[in-house]
Amino acid sequence: MPLHVWLPEAHPVAPSNVSALMSGVMLKTAIYGMVRVIFDLIGEFPWWWGALVLVFGLLSAVYGILFSMMQTDLKKLLAYSSVKNIGSS
Repeated sequence: MPLHVWLPEAHPVAPSNVSALMSGVMLKTAIYGMVRVIFDLIGEFPWWWGALVLVFGLLSAVYGILFSMMQTDLKKLLAYSSVKNIGSS
């Protein structure tokens, strides 16, 4: 949720093929890299961190759904849909 603000601004200015890559490969690779680094550095997590991640994922999914329903620009719609998909992953 708090890391989503750059995406709806980057999609409309990117060429269409790059916009598709941002939605698919780039976002998932960034999330995978963040998870790998965090798990390797920290190791064992307290139980409430999972609840915190769940809350942020829920907020991100609801935010992405609500903002994508209001969009008329197709690339911004794709960006907010990607925010929703990352939040619900």
